Amino acid sequence: MGACKARRAADDRVGVSRASRWSITAAFAAALALGGSLPASASFVSFTGSDPACSGNECFLFLDTAITGTGSSNFGATVGGQSGPLVNIATNTNVTSGGGFAVLTPAGAAALTSVTFTPTNNQLFGDFSFRGILTDPGDVTINVLDALGASFSHTFSISTPGNFQPIGMISHDGESISSVNITSAGFNDVRQIEFSPVSAVPIPPALALFGSGLVSLGFLARRRRQKQPAAGAA
Repeated sequence: MGACKARRAADDRVGVSRASRWSITAAFAAALALGGSLPASASFVSFTGSDPACSGNECFLFLDTAITGTGSSNFGATVGGQSGPLVNIATNTNVTSGGGFAVLTPAGAAALTSVTFTPTNNQLFGDFSFRGILTDPGDVTINVLDALGASFSHTFSISTPGNFQPIGMISHDGESISSVNITSAGFNDVRQIEFSPVSAVPIPPALALFGSGLVSLGFLARRRRQKQPAAGAA
């Protein structure tokens, strides 16, 4: 009788051990399968209209001092106000701007065709947008370089004269901007330049499933420990 009980206890322990191994295997397999369906790298996508990640003035580029006279092609501005994060700006020709929220305007006869914005901290911002006026309707291209060195680009077709609505690029998976360049055949001005904070990264489904597998493993191990004293007492 005692031998039968001992054998059943041993079988139970083997069964629990097998279940534990299957739990680990299933969790890893599910994680790998779902992980394979996740994006291999971060990505930026284009948007038109209001910035989905920021509202109000806290994301606009701000100039503490006006740029006047012959203008400048290299200068800095801060995001949201005087004490905000610094962004360096480089243009293909000298530009001017009043103090406060930046409006970049060509200082001379040369066309403003390219503006590059480089945050001094490449971990802060997850999207960029701006609006402005073109010398003639045409294309505007935004090129984003992320913190990992990957490049993303989108060309917007502006078919009407005057001040066009905001256009931009945004990451929904937590990637950040190392630099961003905008180009066109000619900007009359570039304004309402926004940098918004990096969005929170959601936990991938594969990791959540793997975590549930580990919880199951812990539960099975606890059951095995509870069974062992009873088998020894028999």
